This record gives sequence, structure tokens and C-alpha cells, in this order.
Amino acid sequence: MIESKSAKLHVNIATQEIAIRLHQVNVSKVHHMRTVTMCQHALVRVLEGEKHIHAYGRTWKVAAPHWLLIAADTYWDLVNIPGKNGFYQAQMFCFTKTCVEQFHTRFPQFVQQTSMRSAEVLPRSSVKKSLQSAVEQMAYILQTHAVEVLGNSYPVLLNKTQEQKQDSTISVSVLNHRAEELLLLLAESGWMFGLPDIATDWSDRLRRRVAQQLNKEWTVPELAQTFHMSASSLQRRLAAENVSVAHLVREVRLGTALEMLQGSNLPVNEIAQRCGYGSHSRFSAAFKTRFGLPPSDFRIA
Repeated sequence: MIESKSAKLHVNIATQEIAIRLHQVNVSKVHHMRTVTMCQHALVRVLEGEKHIHAYGRTWKVAAPHWLLIAADTYWDLVNIPGKNGFYQAQMFCFTKTCVEQFHTRFPQFVQQTSMRSAEVLPRSSVKKSLQSAVEQMAYILQTHAVEVLGNSYPVLLNKTQEQKQDSTISVSVLNHRAEELLLLLAESGWMFGLPDIATDWSDRLRRRVAQQLNKEWTVPELAQTFHMSASSLQRRLAAENVSVAHLVREVRLGTALEMLQGSNLPVNEIAQRCGYGSHSRFSAAFKTRFGLPPSDFRIA
């Protein structure tokens, strides 16, 4: 089940932002989802079944056991197709944009190579053993450890089940170092996430703040106060990025709900409440409008 503390992973705690998190997907139906927003860079390992993503006039098809890279600040139509065992299963390692930006600064020798700004399929046969081993180790760490920041422990696997215990801890510095190691191994193999052409700094800040309290009825003045500025100043900054507070709050809530539905066994009604929807019907309608299918489709009948 998803811990309430997990929202704190989106916050820069004492300038130590957690650079990587793991999202696990396990579904038993074919899912077609419209315009899913990738807020972070992602390395996807398809374990069972097949994933199709479509955007920019192209379609990428990835079947198990192959991998997929997806860049941040992109929008996709997604299809998850169960395999012979009746399930679609995948692991998604999400890197913060700050982590990728710092990598570009620390390892300029890789900047000259082509940076991936949309998506790229990684055939398993082309993935070096050193990279495979590092990803396996990272998956184990994120599944079994909590991260320690300033003496406090926070879960790293956002959608863990009750059976997945996180009794051990790892420091945020070591975890971030391992995240950078993954990026380095990818770069040495010729794969590198690109940097966005347009900064979306204020959108990111608001997403992280809203994610801390998904069920709060956020207003523009309240969010502005969080950043020690006037409501009009915040609206001007968001207008420059062509977004609004209402849009960002809705996207964070529904995006988190999608993660919970795919990767946990929580009842739909509880997910709705955790994500700020007091009404089950209102949540279902908003979810279907956003992604093209009702949340009940993620639950086995």
C-alpha cells in the first residue's frame, strides 16, 4: 500500500532532493490511456506483456524483456497489454530533472552525443551486463530500503504492497550517487536524457508542493504564500509557462491516482479520497475524462 510519507519524496529536503524513485505497474486488462504526462525522465523495464506509446506521429512498441527510455516534459497515448500470464508488469525508474541536469554538468564529455528528447527502445540484447546488474541492484534497494534524510526515514517505493517491507535504510547521498551511476552507465552505452528547451521551474515547484497534500483544497493565494510571493506574481509566472493552478492541481491528483491504481490494491474509493476527491463519482468522471477509461478498469472484477 502507499504510505502518506511518500509525497515527501517530491520535496527538496535541506537541499537534498531524492533523485530517483521506483513505480511498479501490475495490471490484468488492456489499458488505453490518453495524453499521459511524463513529469520526470523514466527508464521502463517491461517484465511481462507489451507497452505501446504514441506521440509526435510515431509509435514505439516494447515487449518483455526489453526496456524503454522516456524523456520528461513529454505527453503520450499509452497502451499496456497483458502477456500470456494474463498480466502486464513493468518497473519504471523515474529520475528527477534536477538529477539529469546535474549529470549534464558533471559529465560534459557526453553532452556532444545525441540526447534523447522523446523516447527510445533499448533491446535487451544491447544492454550491457554492467547496466543490467546496476538496474537490478537499484530495484532491490528501492524495494527493500527507506531513504534517510536528516535522521528521518521516508519510503522510496511509492506503491509498495503490505508484503514489501522497507526495514533497512539508505542515505539520500548514497541513493543519489547510485542514480547518477545508472545515468553514467546509460551514457557510456550511448543513451542520454536530453535537457528541456524551455524551463518549467515554477510548474515543477507547484507540482511538488501539491503532491505533499493531495487532498487539500488549494487556492492561488495559499500556494503563493507557500513561495512567499503574491497571488498575482505566481499567476504571472505560471502564465509564462501557459499553465494554471487549477490545471496543475488536477494533473498531480489524477497522475498520482493513476500510479496508485496501477501499482497497488487500494480500493478506488480510498484512492479518490487520498487524491483529494470527496466524491467517488466525481473522481471517476474526472479520471475517465483525463485518461479515457474509468478507474474501475484497473481492478479485477
